[in-house]
Amino acid sequence: MGELFPINETETKAKAQEILSKYRTERGYAHMPINPRVTSSWSTETASTVERDPYALERVQRKESGQEYTDYIDQAIEALPLQEHQWILKARYCDGSDSRHPDMDAIERLNGLNPMNYSISPAKYFVIRDEALVAIAYYLGCVVK
Repeated sequence: MGELFPINETETKAKAQEILSKYRTERGYAHMPINPRVTSSWSTETASTVERDPYALERVQRKESGQEYTDYIDQAIEALPLQEHQWILKARYCDGSDSRHPDMDAIERLNGLNPMNYSISPAKYFVIRDEALVAIAYYLGCVVK
């Protein structure tokens, strides 16, 4: 029997991965300090009439947009009904830092921090990760038909 809503799973997973892969970068912006440029106000010269550098304003806006993005992704992951999907997506896309082998790092992280105390094999990890990507695509609105 056919699916109720047929989708292109390969493209849907790719779109979800594209959205989720930006998480760590946006988290970096959300947590960055905002240090406005400091200049000396002690001088015998008159005050400058040059426009102020928009550095601080840009940093504030970038920080706010990064925080909104990470909150959006966190809420989408928390909305997933299967806790296993949540664990895998958090371990793969949200926790830790970038690496050359993010999937293997996620497997190690899951095996070390799993509250259910079971070991996840790479084969099972990739099957569940693919299911989780399709599931979160519905919440992120990136399903490709």
